[in-house]
Amino acid sequence: MSCIKRLLSFGLCASMAVTATTAFAQTEHPQTWAQDIVYMQQLTPADAAAQQGSLLQIRSDVALWITAHPSSKIQLAPLPALPLTAEQTSAELVELHKTVAAIVQQDPSHPFHLGVTEVEVSAGLSGLSTTSPTTVSIDQEEIQLHNATNVAKAIDLLPGVEIQHLAGNRNETALYIRGFSSNGQVPIYLDGIPMYVPYDGYIDLNRFLTSDYSEVQVSRGFSSPLLGPNALGGTVNLVTREPLKKFEGDLAIGTFSGNGLLSSLRVGTRQTRFLAQGTLD
Repeated sequence: MSCIKRLLSFGLCASMAVTATTAFAQTEHPQTWAQDIVYMQQLTPADAAAQQGSLLQIRSDVALWITAHPSSKIQLAPLPALPLTAEQTSAELVELHKTVAAIVQQDPSHPFHLGVTEVEVSAGLSGLSTTSPTTVSIDQEEIQLHNATNVAKAIDLLPGVEIQHLAGNRNETALYIRGFSSNGQVPIYLDGIPMYVPYDGYIDLNRFLTSDYSEVQVSRGFSSPLLGPNALGGTVNLVTREPLKKFEGDLAIGTFSGNGLLSSLRVGTRQTRFLAQGTLD
């Protein structure tokens, strides 16, 4: 008796498994029919007529579905005499497409398929300072006002940015934004071009003097994806100065404690077809 019960139980489980598999396959069939019909509609009438076997198979499957769902009230138009001509094949594909679309709408168990979303952007590309709502910057006039001779001193004037001197003989500076450092998490750009140090990744901002930069832009957090990867904490962009007049120049000289002498010279020209600039610090 136990063997008979086991056999009956196995038969019941197998029947349930087959039923579940059949039901799942039936829910997928309407979507497959629709895709195959769309594919054949994209063919030329002659090529579509050459694939009458696939069309008749889909029509047979649709007829079986209608027979299994008499409450759907979906009807299938009569099939013309075979073989179908190219015009009859095109007309049959149109009618079959409407029937399958009605089946998909009425079948409550059919799987949900997401459509296609197209995004069109008509606005032009903008700079770093306008792509992020959390961008702060300091320009050349303010840099000179605070006597920030290098980029590290200039960035230290901005809110939400921390400058630290790394321990060691090199006395390099490290940049931190929201806990992310400039070593791989806050990239530094020169006019939008990323700068990296192959040795250990750190870029000493003390080495970048501010006499030939028009602006230092710092994006805290969100940054444009056009700037590339590794911008978890933000980005820093150094914008180079460009001469605006036919001939122009800047000269600065000063002293500081320890018998130090500070001086810089910038000379530039802007012509119709070219511009040139040279700096000496």
